[in-house]
Amino acid sequence: MQDQKCLKGISLPYSDEEYSKIKKHIKHIINTGHSSDDEFKNLLGMVYASIKLKNQNCTGKVLDILKNNYNLDLMDDIDKFRTFYHKKSPEIKNKDDLKDYIRNNSK
Repeated sequence: MQDQKCLKGISLPYSDEEYSKIKKHIKHIINTGHSSDDEFKNLLGMVYASIKLKNQNCTGKVLDILKNNYNLDLMDDIDKFRTFYHKKSPEIKNKDDLKDYIRNNSK
């Protein structure tokens, strides 16, 4: 798993409301999605674990990876992302196809 070493405790600059919002979004994606992308699932798990451990560096890094690789901002509205990511069309066969599909259909 990438950035395994970032799981050391450091206090987060986020408020309790922001923590709750991120955790709520992660739970919502997990409960309503049918993703088979292991990297995506691992990243969601790392964000959740790093929030529980109050690890600022790891949380920030993983949130950035999710935003850059999957166009997912857990601090923003996730319904648009969930719709595009989990209702894959037949032309999506790998991660690059998925990224292109999300970029083309989110505008």
